[in-house]
Amino acid sequence: MGQPGLIRVAPESPQNGSSSIGRASVSKTECWGFESLLPCQHIFVQRYKFMQFLEFFQIGGSWIMSGITYALLAVLGMLVIRNYSRIAGFTGEVKGELRKASWPWESDPKIKGFRKYKELTDSTMVVLIAVILLAGFVQFWDFFHVLIVSFLTNLGR
Repeated sequence: MGQPGLIRVAPESPQNGSSSIGRASVSKTECWGFESLLPCQHIFVQRYKFMQFLEFFQIGGSWIMSGITYALLAVLGMLVIRNYSRIAGFTGEVKGELRKASWPWESDPKIKGFRKYKELTDSTMVVLIAVILLAGFVQFWDFFHVLIVSFLTNLGR
């Protein structure tokens, strides 16, 4: 019989899927949307295909986590819809403030290429050099502390 829950579906081929036994069409059914009878299929086949479709929406193999995630997304969506006017006002204010800001590139339209972004590239280089120096400083002291701790722990042996 097979295991419960497993459904056998016949492979789709020209022999399967039609009840025609070679009869000629009847004039009453010709061109009137008559569909030949298909072999019997259990409701479980359609339910199985629907469950395969639902597995697409499953997150992490767990329906519980999927339900929690989708519920949180629904609540978030409702909050966004409910507070849309406040969010739109906030983004409008942000755009206005960004227009007032002083940006680190030349506003002169005659200057083109990398010269337009000279202040930006200079500032970026200063930040990169500072980060590299700070990383070296932290690495040096980390190495120094590892040597001290390993020396102190080996004294007791």
